[in-house]
Amino acid sequence: MEPRIGLALGSGSARGLAHIGVLEVLREEGIPIHCIAGTSIGAVIGGLWASNGIEAYKKLLQNLNWWRVMGFFEPALSKSGIFGGSKLVNSLKELTHEPKIEHLRLRFVAVATDADTGQEVRLFRGDLVQGMRASFAIPGLFTPVRWDDRWLVDGGISAPVPIEAAKALGADRVIAINLNTRSGLHASATTGARHGEDTAPVALGIDDTIFMDAPMFHSAMEIDPMSSVDMVLPLEEMLAEGRGTDKPPQPDAGHALSEESAAGGEEWAAHLLRRHKGERPPGLAYTLARSIDWMQVRLAEFQLAQSAPDLVIEPQCGHVKLFDYDKSKEVIEAGRTATLAALPAIRAWL
Repeated sequence: MEPRIGLALGSGSARGLAHIGVLEVLREEGIPIHCIAGTSIGAVIGGLWASNGIEAYKKLLQNLNWWRVMGFFEPALSKSGIFGGSKLVNSLKELTHEPKIEHLRLRFVAVATDADTGQEVRLFRGDLVQGMRASFAIPGLFTPVRWDDRWLVDGGISAPVPIEAAKALGADRVIAINLNTRSGLHASATTGARHGEDTAPVALGIDDTIFMDAPMFHSAMEIDPMSSVDMVLPLEEMLAEGRGTDKPPQPDAGHALSEESAAGGEEWAAHLLRRHKGERPPGLAYTLARSIDWMQVRLAEFQLAQSAPDLVIEPQCGHVKLFDYDKSKEVIEAGRTATLAALPAIRAWL
């Protein structure tokens, strides 16, 4: 009897587009998938796959550029998160046709985290899109989601690679797709001196301490720290940092730049370049995303050691930043390449 193969699709924001490549290769090679557990972007891709919405999603990705990516992230006007996610939710509703999780063509679970207790929360039933939305509610960036009597945030906080959730769906063999690796984050570091694999603690003495001179620190007592993200940096700059760019993107023809705004763009680019060279402290999006990334790397390593999946696939896309959804072609290809290399091990089970 062939084993029931389950996929544990891990978190990783735009890096999670590699999951599409993984799933496509398995389908092309006739590898049967019994169930999918997804965390964060893994829940989005897994849910789209299980609801037959993945092809429409790929077409959407092909038409994305930087300005269109920005258009999906509307300010929340909330103290609990910068983005509300309503535009993303509406798009997902159109792509999936709003099924219930329990009515999908294969077994699926979206993994989120209880913001109060820190518990891993597995959503086996209920509204698929709301399950996706809860699973990708990155703390500080997206507002949390109310589910029954719980406030749910990103599943990557508790289970960046949902191996145990895949087992709970009945998988005999679990393929874990891990997008949170040390090598990937080192490759995307903004400071070359920090590249490498050294994991030893760093001891900073009085002579080594780095003091940041940022205007907002001096005036912190004069403003309400929860009133607006504008005190940190403009929304467009924050998104650019999440994308990892050091230059302002070129707009569509429909976003013609005046001479004044073009000059402002040059100043903005110089400002970002200074920041990425280490002359200024990193922005909010970069700080949140980078901190969560490293937390998930450590937790993913622990999960992989403790839960022992039957196979781990690690697409090489660590250079891809938080909002790099306009790089879908290369990220999907990274997923395909890594899965093709793993095929002999998978075929040995069948």
